[in-house]
Amino acid sequence: RGGFTTILAMPNTKPVVDNADVVNYVHQKAKNLAAVNVLQIGAVTKGQKGKELAEIHKMAQANIPAISEDGSSVMNADLYDRAMRIAKEENIPVFAHCEDKNLARGGVMNAGEKAKELYLPGIANEAEDVIVARDIVLAHGTGAHLHFCHCSTRGSVFMIRQAKEKGIHVTAEAAPHHFT
Repeated sequence: RGGFTTILAMPNTKPVVDNADVVNYVHQKAKNLAAVNVLQIGAVTKGQKGKELAEIHKMAQANIPAISEDGSSVMNADLYDRAMRIAKEENIPVFAHCEDKNLARGGVMNAGEKAKELYLPGIANEAEDVIVARDIVLAHGTGAHLHFCHCSTRGSVFMIRQAKEKGIHVTAEAAPHHFT
């Protein structure tokens, strides 16, 4: 008949899911009220601010299935490297949203003819490609399972394909609206 049996909830909520107490609260609330299984993903950094690691070990003990900053990338490579090492230890994947916010330059859609036609600021493909390249390097060095969420550029697909061929543990998906 269709529908969902299980969902993975992203951590970009109020409050941000960056500690075990919030994870436990969501899991308990879902158990009592939800018609489906709710698995709460934990944030990579406290408050999703990119400054300090969230309580990844404790959230893993509370049964998070993954960590993610959801709608943004962790711009600090050292911090992200440390998060990936913890994710590897805890045997949970890292879900990456790949966009260098500095290269995105406030854009709201892919740079191109349609953006020009609509007089909207575009985001160059390099904003995604730079982060995909960096994150592949970090995944290779840490051994973490890295999942790229909604990839949209030819360059990122090429790099992910190469990484997989080299045995780096990466997976990826594209969102339906990227095809329409």
